Parts: sequence; structure tokens; C-alpha cells
Amino acid sequence: MASSETGSGARHSKRKRNNRYSHKSENTMTTNQRKLKEIVLARLSVMPQDVSVSVGDKNLDRAALMEHVESEDEIGKQMMEMDLEFLQDLASGAIYGHE
Repeated sequence: MASSETGSGARHSKRKRNNRYSHKSENTMTTNQRKLKEIVLARLSVMPQDVSVSVGDKNLDRAALMEHVESEDEIGKQMMEMDLEFLQDLASGAIYGHE
């Protein structure tokens, strides 16, 4: 029973993490959130100019993605969360891990 509780807790904490930026405004951003924003903007800035990402029915180029992250609108928040999850998976070995 303890192992199922751990699994459930892990899923629950992931759900909490996914909502991390949904209610924060510029004035209440934590230091970690500001650093994440800087990392996402830096990663976007080194991508090819012609890179694009489809979000819903929109096709966004690098400049548009950077604008969304800067303004911290819903798309910008999604980009930050997506990058955070990618970096966490990369650090944990879930991506390119040695099995």
C-alpha cells in the first residue's frame, strides 16, 4: 500500500508543478521564476530564426515566442513550464539517460 501512495503522491506533485505560473503576476514572480524566464528567453534566442511552434491554430516564430514569454501571457507561461519540465527530465536522466 505504501508504494501506491508514493505513486499517487508523485502524480499529485506533478499536477501542482504544472500550475506553478498560472496565477503569478510580474510583481509577485519569485527569483526562481525570473531565472526560469531568463533561461527560456536565452534558449529561444539561440534557436534558428525560422523555427516555429504550433500552439492551437497559431504557428509562432521565434520572435513571437519570445514576446509571449516576455509578456508572461498564457502561451509564455506554457513555454516556461514546457522548458522547465524538459530541463528537469534532462537532469534526471529521463532524456538521454543511460539505461
